[in-house]
Amino acid sequence: MSIRAEYKDGVFVPLQEVERATPGEVYQVFSESELRLRAAEASWLKGVERSFEFWENEEDAVYDGPIGRATSCGSAAAPAPQRRARGEKHRL
Repeated sequence: MSIRAEYKDGVFVPLQEVERATPGEVYQVFSESELRLRAAEASWLKGVERSFEFWENEEDAVYDGPIGRATSCGSAAAPAPQRRARGEKHRL
């Protein structure tokens, strides 16, 4: 839920009808400037996310699931085979 409110005489007064509010529940109110600041922080984090894209590949997809999974015989699951780079010869 998102509403606009005005602070007047020590009380936050809604500037519109409040829908789906639960009596007795505590709600947190942010000022317009704080919302802008939080939006700026989120965009910064989104930009940093790109620096981890090198981890998104088929070779390490086996590690994307929960840690500690084991096979039926009790040993850890084997990692996916490595792909050879273009032009790289097969090694035994």
